[in-house]
Amino acid sequence: MDYLTEWREFLPRDKFLPHLQVLLKGYGQVLICPNQLTGFLLSVAIFVISREVWFLTVLGVMASTATAIHLKVRPFHINSGVYGFNGVVLGVAWAWFFNLNFISLLLFIFAAALSSVMMKAMSDFNARTIANLPVFSIPSLLLLLLLSSLSNHFFPSSSWRGPDERMIEYFRNFNASIITLSNKQWTWETIKIFLQAFSNHMMAFFIIMIAVFYHSSLSFFVVSVATLINIILIFFLGGVHEFGMLELYIYNSIPTVLALGGIFIVINKHVCVLTFLGCLGAVLLTYLGIHYLPFPTFVIPFNAVTIFIIWLVKSNRLKRKDGFYAVPMELVYSPEFGLEWYRGEVFADHYWRDLEKLIGQG
Repeated sequence: MDYLTEWREFLPRDKFLPHLQVLLKGYGQVLICPNQLTGFLLSVAIFVISREVWFLTVLGVMASTATAIHLKVRPFHINSGVYGFNGVVLGVAWAWFFNLNFISLLLFIFAAALSSVMMKAMSDFNARTIANLPVFSIPSLLLLLLLSSLSNHFFPSSSWRGPDERMIEYFRNFNASIITLSNKQWTWETIKIFLQAFSNHMMAFFIIMIAVFYHSSLSFFVVSVATLINIILIFFLGGVHEFGMLELYIYNSIPTVLALGGIFIVINKHVCVLTFLGCLGAVLLTYLGIHYLPFPTFVIPFNAVTIFIIWLVKSNRLKRKDGFYAVPMELVYSPEFGLEWYRGEVFADHYWRDLEKLIGQG
């Protein structure tokens, strides 16, 4: 049994309702936390924000996971929920940017299934490379941009809404509070209106923080700091009015810090600094996408920043001798688990080095 297989034995095992747990882990993977309770809580958070979005994510995670099973993907990858990731992400995006009707739902199920086909192809290709980079939500991103263009020509009833139109519709209910706060008319009544407008989002964020904390206290720490960074940067970039798009910023920056803050890279003080720089990059790219690009950035900031930094570590441009260790893809689970692997690997390095010395002396 090889070294990675031995370490994989330490990963938690599922003993109850395995099929349901796989689907819940698909939700958890959106937070880079392959944990069924974390996934369940994220599902609840989505339900609190929008029943429509929740319904789409359920369809998406089922379609993408079922397709992965049909493709006979490695059971370890299916059981970790990786192939439910893009189904959930597409579900969130579909409600944002597409009209919802029967044709749109059929197109969505097709897209969720196709995301698993694309993910398998990309993962198989990456596995043959030295870096073996994660795919994350690149399939969702490519499918969203492709199908939005095709739907305008072939399925006009499910056509692309466009970010501006969707933003106006989405924030119509609490525009008054945003405008009032933008004019700095701070009163108790204004604050109550503002809190009422964002109450569902605040409740959802609170549930998500519990979900992250259950999976990892270290991840909870980096998310807490990243949230503070988000608030400061958003206010600096666009003032109070920019908080109307807070959901889009969080959607990119939080997964970024989760992935970089100990899950794909062994956490230490240098990696913490790198993680918060990654958060800064995700926020800035999201801001540029919202205000200056003719198309929505969606999850481009998360994928671009996270994959680039992981590539720097795996290609040894950020060197191991300086404290940057990439966790093997087979062992990606939590910052605590990454630290355990690192300690074991260091011990193994010493063991084999000492053994070689003994053989040399003999």
